[in-house]
Amino acid sequence: MIDVSTLTIALHDKLIDSTALDLLRCERERSVRINFDPARCPWVGVYPGTVETNPRTAAGSKSWTEPVELQVVAQTASFGSDGADASDALEGLLKAIMDVMNEDLTLGITGARVVKFRREYRYVQFDDDGQGDLFMPQAVITISLEVRS
Repeated sequence: MIDVSTLTIALHDKLIDSTALDLLRCERERSVRINFDPARCPWVGVYPGTVETNPRTAAGSKSWTEPVELQVVAQTASFGSDGADASDALEGLLKAIMDVMNEDLTLGITGARVVKFRREYRYVQFDDDGQGDLFMPQAVITISLEVRS
């Protein structure tokens, strides 16, 4: 059976090695508290999701197929009331992340393969003074993999 840390480490390492994310000055972390500080944006976090373990044969061998989901949380921030700058920056950040994953759909792990991506958007507007002066959009990318062990 797969050790999910193997997958999150592999993905995190690929994100760390990304020149595009370096150029965006993006912070990249793995399995930490989700960022709440807009000053740290752009920010990306890598987390385990769900794992399903199924025997590949009925004979009881030690051969498994494991649909696994990883989650990548991506955040940007802008100061302003409409949030268009932060939303546009988030799309640029998501493109850089997707490019990293598309370069190697195995994440460098034998028996693993990315089979699907899904994005969910969330928007937070901080309004401490009633001026709506900070907009911090977030996207959660769910990466579906099939792993054989």
